[in-house]
Amino acid sequence: MDKQLLLLLQFTHRIIDSDYVYLDVPGHFNVGDNFIAMGALTLLKDIPYQCDYFCTLANFNPKRIHNHHIIILHGGGNFGDLYPGANEFRNNIVCTFPNNKIIIFPQTITYRDEQQADNDAQIFANHKNLHICARDQQSYDFLQRKFRNHIYLLPDTAVGLFPLLTNKNQRYLERHTLYLVRKDFEIGVNNECFCDKNIVDWDDLLNCWEWRMLLFISRLLKKIIKVGFQNHAKLRVLNDNFLVYVIYPYIYKRIIFQLTKYNEIVSTRLHGVIIAKMLGLQVTWFDTKYGKISSYVNTWMKDV
Repeated sequence: MDKQLLLLLQFTHRIIDSDYVYLDVPGHFNVGDNFIAMGALTLLKDIPYQCDYFCTLANFNPKRIHNHHIIILHGGGNFGDLYPGANEFRNNIVCTFPNNKIIIFPQTITYRDEQQADNDAQIFANHKNLHICARDQQSYDFLQRKFRNHIYLLPDTAVGLFPLLTNKNQRYLERHTLYLVRKDFEIGVNNECFCDKNIVDWDDLLNCWEWRMLLFISRLLKKIIKVGFQNHAKLRVLNDNFLVYVIYPYIYKRIIFQLTKYNEIVSTRLHGVIIAKMLGLQVTWFDTKYGKISSYVNTWMKDV
């Protein structure tokens, strides 16, 4: 993990040479995406430039981006046609800001439709200062074949949290295995392996009265914006600040508290594997439908 962290720090120091904006901060509560954003924001604190603006996709205000800004787009696993909304937003940014340096933080690339990949590659080819980071070798090779931009291979930005996680006192209050199994459409084919296990997903680990209260406040803010304050920029900023400065730290605290009860994690969640590894836990993984975990592990964590 030390070498992976060093690669990310070297990259951000080399590539970011101006104040910047960070777009597509996750407004949903998928712990993996939240840890990606927290790690990225932690890495960015180490560079001598400042973040002038960050936002979720829903609260994006193009007027906040100026000519001198570097545009950083959130990493993760939404590059391709699995998540059309995120892909459309990314394409629009590339088209709308042809003169800004754009950096797409490490992504897993997944296309089911080859024509869609060709279309996206053509859009990106028109931008002369676009930097795309792949977070596994398979995605990197795909980008090298299809896209005519600056292409890099880097680990997931959740690794930016490594110095914080290695200082955690491991409690192992329950010396047995946590089965962390995803429930969404990316679910893998091996989940019959867990039919006799007590499985949980991220939302189960978060579930408590404090989390339900934070969710209520977040949803209330979104509803107020939706029903009558769509153009209230300050309220949108408040909504995003509440996510980054209140909800994200709570998610971090709660998930680490939960995971460090166990001495082994069995997971079909990529960030279940990454976080557990950073915490020094034993890790067993089963792949997702699209091979996201195996691609990442084979690139960065072959000892897992």
